[in-house]
Amino acid sequence: TKVPTAAPTKSPTKSPTEAPTAGPTISITHIGQLDCSSQCSYSDVGSTVGRPSNFDPASGDSYYFFVTEQDVRMTITTCSASTNYDTFLTLAEVADYDETLDGAGIVTSNDDASSCISSSVASTIVFDAVQDQKYLIVVQGYESNEGTYGLTLGGVPATEAPSVAPTESPTSNPTKVPTAAPTKSPTKSPTE
Repeated sequence: TKVPTAAPTKSPTKSPTEAPTAGPTISITHIGQLDCSSQCSYSDVGSTVGRPSNFDPASGDSYYFFVTEQDVRMTITTCSASTNYDTFLTLAEVADYDETLDGAGIVTSNDDASSCISSSVASTIVFDAVQDQKYLIVVQGYESNEGTYGLTLGGVPATEAPSVAPTESPTSNPTKVPTAAPTKSPTKSPTE
């Protein structure tokens, strides 16, 4: 396990979803390739206490790396009885599994998930993972909060995931879609 000797200096103007510009060496839990052909899951209990901070906000970070074998609707959450602090989740796409953050591109992040019954300060990310894309999960705390967390990943094939209804946008001249007229059957119905 590689642990940096000092946390890199942070710019106070960074937003919480910006990846660091330098490539610090970090310690990553390698979840590996997830086969979600029917469904998949992974869980872990960890701690950010005393860990180096490489992403804003300025709290200890824990990292998880994974790849899916197919397109998957994924849920990543710290909504757990094990979570005892205000968490912040960040999801990034990475070029390769290594222990630097070079080339990390932020996909999304979440601070407080209103859907979590056990904690109003747990975090949840729901997103569509692309087959063979490499992802990095960053578990950290809101502002400088640190503590113990329970992390859970779950996924179902994108073809089985509930779809989100598209948002309607009003148009001035909606286009009517023609419908086919019913075809008359040349055979008699059974009641004639």
